[in-house]
Amino acid sequence: MKKGGEKMKGLKLAVQFLLGTADLGICFPLEKTTILKDFLKNPTKFSQKTQELVEHTPACFPYFKAIAQLTGIQDPLAFEIVEAYFIGNHLLRNLERKSEQVREVLIRHFSKIQEKFLSLPNDFLPHHNFHVYLLGSVTGKIEPVPEVLNLCRISWARVVAYQKKEIVVEYRPIVWKKGRYVIDKKTTVSIPSTSQIISEIQEGDWVALHWNNLCAKLNPPQVKELYYFTQKAINLANRGED
Repeated sequence: MKKGGEKMKGLKLAVQFLLGTADLGICFPLEKTTILKDFLKNPTKFSQKTQELVEHTPACFPYFKAIAQLTGIQDPLAFEIVEAYFIGNHLLRNLERKSEQVREVLIRHFSKIQEKFLSLPNDFLPHHNFHVYLLGSVTGKIEPVPEVLNLCRISWARVVAYQKKEIVVEYRPIVWKKGRYVIDKKTTVSIPSTSQIISEIQEGDWVALHWNNLCAKLNPPQVKELYYFTQKAINLANRGED
């Protein structure tokens, strides 16, 4: 894939994961949500405005820049970088052996809240679910209670049914039990079928969820990566509770 196409692919993936927060006014002003939706309908026409929006997100874009610096990839919106942050992949696994370097780079890119990073465990990684369970909201708009954190993290789920205006997925919520976060037993939840990628989804497919928004279709290796880094994040969070 050409370099420009790789950036467009990464930008599209970022928008798919950010759209749920945009609809809630968490990462963007509500009036900017239209730009993101228009981009997914017509990427070429709206790519510049959308890239500017994504580059001003207070939480995720500094992570993109940090991963780019740590991996030597020039473009922070390269698909592999966006995938590493929201899902997990080989880039993130390679960073597991560079904890001190990861901390130094993150402090540099989050200069306004560097004291928070100084207090984080050494094994912290630039992944969304680590951010949710170990760092918390940088905008102050997210209440840090288990039910909200479960919505804020990226979840893996399997589509089990289509209904009139929603799809039903089976997933495993993260709950608070006996003073610890645990990945609970399977349950089903209904999600509005308003996602821009709904036409790509069939029963039996694996998908990623963020704020009850269907973000992306996942292949089995991506599901394994997301599970791996999610479990690692809550293990680290639980260590702090001991």
